[in-house]
Amino acid sequence: METLKQSGYTIKDACHTLGISRSGYYALKLPKEEVKKIPGLKDASTLEKIKSIKTEYPFWGYRRVRTWLVYRERIQVNEKKVRRIMKEHGLMATQTVHKAKRTPRRNKPRTDRPRQYWGIDMTKFMIPAIGWTYLVIVLDWYTKKIV
Repeated sequence: METLKQSGYTIKDACHTLGISRSGYYALKLPKEEVKKIPGLKDASTLEKIKSIKTEYPFWGYRRVRTWLVYRERIQVNEKKVRRIMKEHGLMATQTVHKAKRTPRRNKPRTDRPRQYWGIDMTKFMIPAIGWTYLVIVLDWYTKKIV
Protein backbone atom coordinates (compact mmCIF):
# COMPACT_ATOMS: atom_id res chain seq x y z
CA MET A 1 0.00 0.00 0.00
CA GLU A 2 2.89 2.32 0.65
CA THR A 3 3.95 1.94 -2.97
CA LEU A 4 0.72 3.59 -4.05
CA LYS A 5 1.82 6.98 -2.77
CA GLN A 6 5.29 6.58 -4.21
CA SER A 7 4.03 5.59 -7.66
CA GLY A 8 2.11 8.86 -8.09
CA TYR A 9 -1.37 7.36 -8.49
CA THR A 10 -4.28 8.64 -6.46
CA ILE A 11 -6.02 6.23 -4.14
CA LYS A 12 -9.27 6.79 -6.02
CA ASP A 13 -7.74 5.79 -9.37
CA ALA A 14 -5.92 2.79 -7.93
CA CYS A 15 -9.03 1.47 -6.19
CA HIS A 16 -11.06 1.94 -9.36
CA THR A 17 -8.45 0.04 -11.38
CA LEU A 18 -8.28 -2.81 -8.86
CA GLY A 19 -12.07 -2.93 -8.53
CA ILE A 20 -12.22 -2.36 -4.78
CA SER A 21 -13.96 0.36 -2.84
CA ARG A 22 -12.03 3.10 -1.12
CA SER A 23 -13.62 2.19 2.20
CA GLY A 24 -12.32 -1.36 1.71
CA TYR A 25 -8.84 0.03 1.05
CA TYR A 26 -8.90 2.08 4.23
CA ALA A 27 -10.31 -0.86 6.20
CA LEU A 28 -7.29 -2.92 5.16
CA LYS A 29 -5.01 -0.16 6.44
CA LEU A 30 -6.66 -0.18 9.89
CA PRO A 31 -5.30 -2.36 12.70
CA LYS A 32 -7.09 -5.71 13.07
CA GLU A 33 -8.75 -4.74 16.38
CA GLU A 34 -10.67 -1.89 14.75
CA VAL A 35 -11.75 -3.98 11.75
CA LYS A 36 -13.34 -6.66 13.95
CA LYS A 37 -15.84 -4.31 15.56
CA ILE A 38 -19.20 -5.97 16.03
CA PRO A 39 -21.80 -3.69 14.38
CA GLY A 40 -24.70 -4.81 16.58
CA LEU A 41 -22.92 -4.38 19.90
CA LYS A 42 -24.83 -1.26 20.91
CA ASP A 43 -28.07 -2.80 19.65
CA ALA A 44 -28.15 -5.19 22.60
CA SER A 45 -28.18 -2.40 25.18
CA THR A 46 -30.69 -0.42 23.12
CA LEU A 47 -32.88 -3.53 22.83
CA GLU A 48 -32.92 -3.97 26.60
CA LYS A 49 -33.99 -0.35 27.09
CA ILE A 50 -36.69 -0.70 24.41
CA LYS A 51 -37.99 -3.91 26.04
CA SER A 52 -38.22 -2.20 29.44
CA ILE A 53 -40.16 0.70 27.90
CA LYS A 54 -42.47 -1.67 25.97
CA THR A 55 -43.30 -3.69 29.11
CA GLU A 56 -44.42 -0.50 30.82
CA TYR A 57 -46.15 1.00 27.75
CA PRO A 58 -47.11 -1.88 25.41
CA PHE A 59 -49.11 0.24 22.98
CA TRP A 60 -46.33 2.68 22.15
CA GLY A 61 -44.85 2.67 18.65
CA TYR A 62 -41.28 3.25 17.58
CA ARG A 63 -41.66 7.03 17.34
CA ARG A 64 -42.78 7.44 20.92
CA VAL A 65 -40.21 4.90 22.17
CA ARG A 66 -37.45 6.79 20.38
CA THR A 67 -38.66 10.09 21.86
CA TRP A 68 -38.58 8.55 25.34
CA LEU A 69 -35.04 7.30 24.78
CA VAL A 70 -33.83 10.69 23.55
CA TYR A 71 -35.54 13.02 26.00
CA ARG A 72 -35.90 10.91 29.16
CA GLU A 73 -33.01 8.45 28.95
CA ARG A 74 -30.67 10.93 27.18
CA ILE A 75 -29.62 8.33 24.59
CA GLN A 76 -28.90 9.63 21.11
CA VAL A 77 -30.50 7.07 18.83
CA ASN A 78 -31.93 7.32 15.34
CA GLU A 79 -35.61 6.64 14.68
CA LYS A 80 -34.70 4.17 11.92
CA LYS A 81 -32.53 2.17 14.31
CA VAL A 82 -35.30 1.95 16.92
CA ARG A 83 -37.76 0.89 14.23
CA ARG A 84 -35.37 -1.77 12.91
CA ILE A 85 -34.67 -3.21 16.36
CA MET A 86 -38.35 -3.27 17.28
CA LYS A 87 -39.30 -4.88 13.96
CA GLU A 88 -36.59 -7.58 14.22
CA HIS A 89 -37.73 -8.57 17.73
CA GLY A 90 -41.48 -8.33 17.16
CA LEU A 91 -42.04 -5.29 19.38
CA MET A 92 -43.93 -3.16 16.87
CA ALA A 93 -47.32 -1.82 17.94
CA THR A 94 -50.25 -3.32 16.08
CA GLN A 95 -52.51 -0.89 14.33
CA THR A 96 -56.23 -1.52 14.19
CA VAL A 97 -57.86 -0.35 11.00
CA HIS A 98 -61.44 0.75 11.46
CA LYS A 99 -63.63 0.52 8.42
CA ALA A 100 -66.20 3.24 8.05
CA LYS A 101 -69.70 2.05 8.83
CA ARG A 102 -71.87 2.30 5.77
CA THR A 103 -75.62 2.42 5.87
CA PRO A 104 -77.31 0.55 3.06
CA ARG A 105 -78.39 2.85 0.27
CA ARG A 106 -82.11 3.04 -0.27
CA ASN A 107 -82.93 3.18 -3.92
CA LYS A 108 -85.49 5.60 -5.21
CA PRO A 109 -88.80 3.96 -5.97
CA ARG A 110 -89.36 3.08 -9.62
CA THR A 111 -92.52 4.33 -11.26
CA ASP A 112 -94.74 2.23 -13.52
CA ARG A 113 -97.30 4.84 -14.53
CA PRO A 114 -97.77 8.60 -14.56
CA ARG A 115 -98.89 10.41 -11.40
CA GLN A 116 -97.56 7.57 -9.20
CA TYR A 117 -94.67 9.50 -7.56
CA TRP A 118 -94.12 13.20 -7.44
CA GLY A 119 -91.03 15.06 -6.36
CA ILE A 120 -90.57 18.67 -5.39
CA ASP A 121 -87.69 21.10 -5.81
CA MET A 122 -87.32 24.56 -4.39
CA THR A 123 -84.88 27.30 -5.26
CA LYS A 124 -84.39 30.86 -4.07
CA PHE A 125 -83.22 33.69 -6.31
CA MET A 126 -82.98 37.48 -6.24
CA ILE A 127 -85.05 39.80 -8.38
CA PRO A 128 -83.67 43.34 -7.91
CA ALA A 129 -87.03 45.10 -8.13
CA ILE A 130 -88.85 42.68 -5.78
CA GLY A 131 -86.22 41.01 -3.59
CA TRP A 132 -85.76 37.33 -2.77
CA THR A 133 -88.21 35.05 -4.54
CA TYR A 134 -88.86 31.33 -4.01
CA LEU A 135 -89.77 28.98 -6.82
CA VAL A 136 -91.29 25.59 -5.92
CA ILE A 137 -91.74 22.98 -8.65
CA VAL A 138 -93.70 19.71 -8.42
CA LEU A 139 -92.34 17.13 -10.85
CA ASP A 140 -93.91 13.86 -12.01
CA TRP A 141 -91.18 11.20 -11.81
CA TYR A 142 -92.58 9.08 -14.61
CA THR A 143 -93.05 11.73 -17.30
CA LYS A 144 -90.45 14.19 -15.94
CA LYS A 145 -92.89 17.02 -16.55
CA ILE A 146 -93.86 19.84 -14.25
CA VAL A 147 -97.32 19.18 -12.80
